[in-house]
Amino acid sequence: MDIHGTIIHKDGIRIAGFGGSHKYKDKNYPLFTQEESKEIAASIKEADILLSHTSPKGLYGTDDIAHIGLEGISDYINNNDVKLNIHGHFHEDSYTVMEDGTVVIGVCGAVIIHTSDYSVRKIF
Repeated sequence: MDIHGTIIHKDGIRIAGFGGSHKYKDKNYPLFTQEESKEIAASIKEADILLSHTSPKGLYGTDDIAHIGLEGISDYINNNDVKLNIHGHFHEDSYTVMEDGTVVIGVCGAVIIHTSDYSVRKIF
């Protein structure tokens, strides 16, 4: 199920989807410029949780163009009081709490996330 740019509802929780990452190669994949990512983010309705392929821009302190993250994701989190952002792309697990309190969980493989306290249990 592709939820890019849409909202799904599950047990009273609104979940938004944001596919793709920063344009780091000249291919026909879902890669966006920072400006395109901001336009996409502005079109998505408010949600409690954001599922995204990549992370908010600059979250991990890298300037590696493939892993820098998207400004649109940062904007969406800031403008919509998102409680939880779950992303992939980095091929490693991570757990970060942003200054505004948003929990950002990077997932590689599979995890169970408890929405009551955002605790994580690795499955594989």
